[in-house]
Amino acid sequence: MNGIEAVKGIVEHDKEAKVVMLSSVGTKENLKEALKAGASDFIQKPVEIEILKKTLVKFSKGA
Repeated sequence: MNGIEAVKGIVEHDKEAKVVMLSSVGTKENLKEALKAGASDFIQKPVEIEILKKTLVKFSKGA
């Protein structure tokens, strides 16, 4: 199972899940695929810790 398949599975199981995909392959095509699969956001590795924190806080509000 790759990341795109994982996102699809998570979103199938819970339509309201907020999925942030982390990937070492940060092409525009991968971004489009991830968002199409249901990802709420996409972060390319290596990730700066502050970006990761801000993203997680953004999607955890109201949880």
